[in-house]
Formats: sequence, structure tokens, C-alpha cells
Amino acid sequence: MKRSLLRFAFALLAMVTSVAATAQTPPARNVAKGNEYRAAAPRKVAKASEDTWKDLGTGRYRDDMINKLYIVESYEFDVQVQENTEKPGLYRLVSPYKNYPYAANLTEDTYMVIDATNPDQVFFTDYDTGVDMGNGNVHISSIAGDLYQKSGNLDQAVQEGTVGSLADGVITFPKNVLLVRDNQYNEGMYRQCNENGNFRLVLPGAPKLDITFAENGLKEENGNSFYSVNLTIGADLDKVKVAMVEGDYTDEKARGIISGTTPSQELTTGGEVLFPYTKDGLFTIIAVPYYNGELRTPVYYTTELNYKHEGWTDLGTAQYTEGFLGDQEYDEILGIKSETNDVPIQESTEKRGLFRLVDPYGPDSYSYATKSNYDTSRRYYMEIDASDPDHVFINEMSDGCGLVFGSTPGLMILTSKAARYYEQGMTTEEIEKEGVFGTRSNNVITFPRKALSIKYPQANDTWYFANKTGKFKLVLPENASVSNAVTDKNETTKPEYYTLEGVKMGRGGNLTPGIYVKKQGSKSTKVIVK
Repeated sequence: MKRSLLRFAFALLAMVTSVAATAQTPPARNVAKGNEYRAAAPRKVAKASEDTWKDLGTGRYRDDMINKLYIVESYEFDVQVQENTEKPGLYRLVSPYKNYPYAANLTEDTYMVIDATNPDQVFFTDYDTGVDMGNGNVHISSIAGDLYQKSGNLDQAVQEGTVGSLADGVITFPKNVLLVRDNQYNEGMYRQCNENGNFRLVLPGAPKLDITFAENGLKEENGNSFYSVNLTIGADLDKVKVAMVEGDYTDEKARGIISGTTPSQELTTGGEVLFPYTKDGLFTIIAVPYYNGELRTPVYYTTELNYKHEGWTDLGTAQYTEGFLGDQEYDEILGIKSETNDVPIQESTEKRGLFRLVDPYGPDSYSYATKSNYDTSRRYYMEIDASDPDHVFINEMSDGCGLVFGSTPGLMILTSKAARYYEQGMTTEEIEKEGVFGTRSNNVITFPRKALSIKYPQANDTWYFANKTGKFKLVLPENASVSNAVTDKNETTKPEYYTLEGVKMGRGGNLTPGIYVKKQGSKSTKVIVK
């Protein structure tokens, strides 16, 4: 089942990333296209004088805009906040991006003004962040701010639902209503962003209401298995009811926790929480917070758990040299480079020589993946069938590889040509003539050039060549026994029979009584036919 990117609810959940506020090598550009927005011609807006602002202190600012243009995380960092003394609720941030990890040489103060005088109709207009990733300074805005500049009011923005809101000292915006551009776009052209809904400004003095989850893994106690999670609870929350339920989040499941029909644990402080774990599958942890005696928006975290590894055994890590995204027919589609990484690998307990890489394109293994562009709600597996070392193929990753570079090209489906040919009904002998099988030599798996395939759903079901220059390589760990694949071939290859003098005979069922040499794959044994 295909799932959307990042099934996390961020109503209260903080995605805090500690980063050094120093200039770094600019990251690759995000290849996502579409969602363009043409801004209206700006109107002149009166600005308040310098002496009408007072410092409020340090707040927290989380960007979900620059990551629409570049492959970076949705970073959160400190920001100096001021409030207008004549218009309470009119805030300005002093050079908010000077603490952004890719900012450099931001020496002169600039001001980003956010109008929250009506807490239900928040907006801001175009702001030059000063961040230059190689294509000129990044500008940000809000659709509501653009509509305000066009008409002088927010009527259309309210009607279209593009305004932000201020609640409990936190300013947020709906998904896809913020704007971003750099010099690659013409003046007045933006890209819609905040597609994960992560943007927020936490004002100084705001109550601490965040809830965060940190996975510990499987834990055994008194002969029982538990899924262990560290839960951090904001100091100002009254309490939190938390439970783990099977499947995706639904409001009905949250209501079950609230009403008590679903058993839950009630916490007033954070710490380790244990959930009974009896099987692998998709699970959701739901935390229902209470503040000032009132129920707040539930927070949830959905993930696929497979600690029991039913049908699979862990082998450790394999060295994977990527040959799909960074070595494809049209390099300009993604514009990224092939790289070599250590990736967790498992082997089937039912079919020796059948391996699977666990999240080979996830943030823990792949440098182009972030929490903003990778679906961490489940595991993604690349299955490599090397049970016959001379006829290796990669099963189709029909749900994609988990990495989504925006709406276009979107979900990327990876496979090998040999697997596609099997799906079309071709035999091993027919596919072998095409020269597209991979091979396993000892613990190294490789594929011929252009023997792999990649597809984007928006490409009219067109497959593109991958492994264009033959970069793909998988080095298996030492405990992936070389004999496994050979044994599988011995068991699946049709046996041949010879006399002791070396004369080839017919099938086993047609042999006359006597002693023969049975050859199957690389294995030869003597057999007696009676």
C-alpha cells in the first residue's frame, strides 16, 4: 500500500535539530517541480518607526521553506523577537536566518515582520532571508501576505484558508500556503512550500507544550517483549494519555483513548514508556495532551515495526554503491551523484541467497535523504534475489524507495530489467540472452550497465535506464555465506547423469540399474540405480 511522505502529526510535535550556525557546503538542489505561484504587484505598506519596537527575548523558529528548494532538513533555531508597542501582535524577527546552518556573512540586521494582530488571520509579506545557496538570496512570503498586498485586506485569504494562526504563543500556517524563491525564478514567481506543515514560530514565554518521541527499540522484560519509547512532555502540560494502536492514525482511535475504551497510560512527566509487542506490523503511538484542564490536539507517530524479523534474519550492514538515482539515463532529472554507504541487510530464512536492504535511501544511510523528504512511517526494502549467483535480479520496489523529491518526479520505483522480464513471462534462458542478469561473485553483487530501471509515476509509465555506467555494487557482509547461493543453485538446477566413464545419460527415470555420477549445479555425487 502506498503511503504519503512523513505520517507524523506536528500539531504539538517539535522536530528540533541541533545544528551549528556556520556556513557549510551548499546542498544539492531539490528537484521537485510544480506548485508555482505568481505573486501580485506589491503595494506600498507603511512601516513602523524604529522606536516603536520592544524586545521580547529569544524564540524558536522552524523553517519549512528553504527545504523546498534544497535537500536540507526542516531546521529549527533561536531567533530574536520584537513586538510593536503601538500594535500588539505585530512581531518582527531580527535577522532570523543568521542562525540557519547554511547562512554566511549575515552581518547587517534585517527584519521579517509577521502580522498576528488578529491571531486567527496571521500573514507576512516578502522577506529576503539573506541565505544564498548558490542561486542568489532566498526570499520567503505567505500567500495571505501576497493577497493582502494585492487588495489591502485578508478577505480572500480567509476564504481560501491561507492565513496562519497564533495559539498558545505559537504561530503556524496550513500546508502549502507559504512561498519561497531564489534567482532561478523570475521576479514575482514563487514555489508553494510548508508542504509538511512544519513551519512555526514559538514566541518568547510561550507555554511548553511539545511532545516528542524517541525510539529505543525492542526490550525484553520477564519473558515479555515491549516496544520502548522515550516520551518527552512539555513542562506546562497537565498530563498526557498515551497508547500504541495497530495501523494508521484515525480520529476514532484518539477518541477511544480520550473516552477510556482504549487502554492507555497516563503520564505527567516524560520518560521511558513500554508498549506490549507481540507481532510485527504498522503501529501508531497516540499521545493525547491536556493543558489548563482542556483537551488539546492529539499528537501521533506512525511507524512500521519489524523487530521480530519474521522470515528474515539480520546480517549486519552491507556496503551499497548506489546505481539507480545517481547513475540513470537522464542525470539532469535528479542531478545527484552516486555514493557508497553502509546499509542494514537481512537474509530470508526461507530462501537462502534472497537478501533485502533496509531503508537503503533513508536518512540514516543516504546523504540526500532528510526527515522532510523521506517517509519514515514505515520500512522500505530492496529485495535482491541472489539465490542463483549467475542470475541475480532485484524485485520491483512497487511502493517506491521511500524518497520523494517533491511532487515531481514523485514516488520513484526501482527494479531490475530481469525482474521486469520475469513479470512479462520470459524464461530464465530468454532473459539470459538479453544480458541483464546481475551476478554474485563471492560476496559482491554487480549488474551490467543499463540492467537496472527507474520509473516516476508522472512519466506516463515510462521506465528509464539506471546503472548507466555500471556503478551499482553491493558488498555483502562476511556472514552472508558464499555457499548459500551455491547450494540454492545446486537444489534448483536440473540434474544430469553420467556413466563412470563420463558418458552423458538421459533423465534419472530412464536409467538402467547401475552406478552413475549425478551432476547438479556445481555438485557431483555418485548414485546407485536399482
